[in-house]
Amino acid sequence: MLQWIAKQLLQRLPPHGITFVRRVKFYVMGRLSPQAYWNFAASTCATAAISTDCVDEKHFFELGKQEAVLLHKLELLHPKVRVLQKVPAGNVTFQLVNGRSLEGIETGSFDLCFSFLVFQHLPRPVVSSYFSEVARVLRPGGLFFFQLPLAAEDLHPDPPSQHPFGMRYYTVDQVLGLIRQQGLRFMNRYDSEGHPVPTDGLLHPNFEFFLAGRSQANS
Repeated sequence: MLQWIAKQLLQRLPPHGITFVRRVKFYVMGRLSPQAYWNFAASTCATAAISTDCVDEKHFFELGKQEAVLLHKLELLHPKVRVLQKVPAGNVTFQLVNGRSLEGIETGSFDLCFSFLVFQHLPRPVVSSYFSEVARVLRPGGLFFFQLPLAAEDLHPDPPSQHPFGMRYYTVDQVLGLIRQQGLRFMNRYDSEGHPVPTDGLLHPNFEFFLAGRSQANS
């Protein structure tokens, strides 16, 4: 019932109405803990919780296919690659983690880690922790492909540190710093079509993809 109501509301509201609802949601729901908020959002409308305003399941999976196409285009995904990624397939297992680390996942066990529309909602110390954990679970030569929104820092101040879904924007230098602090190496940066872009250029705030890698040495 909650999913039906959410779908009807989003489909009927004019743009300014949706903007108002988002502002109310930011201040009211922002008082919840991250666990409480995401559990509530998932029970209300899981597709919209993952991809904003996406309440149609068909559209939701079409968006997922676009991500898979991008991974294939960049030759990051193929049958021999073991990936840390959530997909509805028979060769996938699910691991519940604590929201701060990849505890329970074996060190040096994956060829590829992929993150999309996640890190932007996490407090910066948690993002740093996840980068450290990705470096840990990657095999030598493993790859890390992720998205973060980019903008000048003074244009988008951070929400309160424990806000469960507020957007955190990064500069390119901050992203490169996160990569290098964990002993990973920056390899390239791409737009949503998989085209390489210069590290000093800004793209659409939701679709900046970075590729980093772990060295071949077992260090």
